[in-house]
Amino acid sequence: MIHEIYIDHTPVIIDAGVGTYTRQTFSNERYKIWTMQSNYHNLPMINGVPQSTGGQYKSSNVVARKNFFSVDISKAYPENAKVEKWTRSYQMNGKSIRINDAFSLKETAAPNIVNFLTWGDVQKVSDGKISISVNGVKALFTYDAKTFDYKIETIALDDPRLSNVWGKQVYRLSFTAKSMVKKGNYSFAIQKVK
Repeated sequence: MIHEIYIDHTPVIIDAGVGTYTRQTFSNERYKIWTMQSNYHNLPMINGVPQSTGGQYKSSNVVARKNFFSVDISKAYPENAKVEKWTRSYQMNGKSIRINDAFSLKETAAPNIVNFLTWGDVQKVSDGKISISVNGVKALFTYDAKTFDYKIETIALDDPRLSNVWGKQVYRLSFTAKSMVKKGNYSFAIQKVK
């Protein structure tokens, strides 16, 4: 599952896309390319395990209605993720969108990490608040600082196919759960700022 979030026709939470095609792109080494890895998309690593590849790994229980979308992504992960259910939902409310992950695990093996990819000018405002500015659009990304440790990774773009779209770099926002629990709920929000 890949998602992007736009504000005023500008992508704020992004999918970087595919770089220039090479021999590696069409080989069994394709998943060594970062743009092909699920942990560089807007997805969780459940029990430290990324979403898997192959037709047998797919989402289920899709619900779509006005201003709301949800899907159970648990079956998109391999058995060693030890996940029973992981429902990712998006709720629009005025100028904000809430992203919610409700989950149930068979057991805990490693902290869950929720990743988001973004670009532009990214600054930590305070614990629980990150400012994202892109092409004149300003957004505030909020998360629960009591629940997560936050890290930002800069990914330099040396492939013109990517840098012509996103600039010199993109950023991966990684939120690592401070505690390991079998059942829980993670919540993030993105709001347009004047």
